[in-house]
Amino acid sequence: MITINRQSVKRSTEEYILLALCVLGVLGIFPFSVVRYMRGQWLAGTIDAVLVVGVIVIGLFVWKTRRSRLASIILTLFYTCGMVITVYVSGVGLIYWAFPTMTAAYFLIRPNEAAIVNTIATVALLPVMLPQIDNIIFYTFLITIVLNNLFSYTFTSRVQMQHKELSKLATIDSLTGIYNRRHFDQRIRESVALRRRHQQVSSLISLDIDHFKNVNDTFGHAKGDEVLIFLAGLLSTQLRASDSVFRIGGEEFSILLEATNAADAMILAEDLRVQVEQCEELKKYSLTISLGVAECDQNDTAESWLKKADSALYRAKESGRNRACLAE
Repeated sequence: MITINRQSVKRSTEEYILLALCVLGVLGIFPFSVVRYMRGQWLAGTIDAVLVVGVIVIGLFVWKTRRSRLASIILTLFYTCGMVITVYVSGVGLIYWAFPTMTAAYFLIRPNEAAIVNTIATVALLPVMLPQIDNIIFYTFLITIVLNNLFSYTFTSRVQMQHKELSKLATIDSLTGIYNRRHFDQRIRESVALRRRHQQVSSLISLDIDHFKNVNDTFGHAKGDEVLIFLAGLLSTQLRASDSVFRIGGEEFSILLEATNAADAMILAEDLRVQVEQCEELKKYSLTISLGVAECDQNDTAESWLKKADSALYRAKESGRNRACLAE
């Protein structure tokens, strides 16, 4: 029987990075605002105070809504504009703030976007720098800011590539190339949440290969693996883009059908059963499949929904296999 562990929904890495940069921004800017007010630098102090308030608002927005993408873009523009304005108001003595600000952009938004924002910011700083500093210092700053952006771009791009590869390895079954059990657990919880919040009906098909042990015993485990790979591909080609097939373990699969009621799911289940039974590639192994279909009800949890699909699958097996049964 398929089971699922209860897991609390955790905040994403992007949210934690964004919240951390908000906290660091407040802690780093607020003391300067206080000092400048005490020195009578009202305009510079007010700019710092606006930055602090803005960062706090963005941080609260992320904490409440968990919408990190939009907040990351706004925070990047906020930091960058604040840095440029501060340099214009307080002088080139604060130009060193460009380095942490531009580096932070690569951790907040996509590398290509950060490179564009930082290039615009660098160009915007040139008019205030040229009249106030000599050529050697100017070119030193320009070279170091370019190198800073180049290294930051390279680092974050490589991290993103590695993250994508790790995410793929974490969600894809290494043998069949379809989604694995870990991704299944996540997706089914999301479907239950959609059912409760937006009344979106979804259905689940639990699928098991009948007498698969005979294939391994008669033809060997290598052929058994080939059968699993072929069946995974066959199932995948019969689904819509919004549907997903998962290998749960061994010869057991699950199919998640978004926005699909039980009646339509039964039609698909029966069609899949017939296609496997009549498939020339699988006939030599005398393979058939049994399927259990269950629709997600308003009061279902992930566990109860899975249990219904499992019960229907076992009923199909007890009734002689090579059939699809609907959950009672």
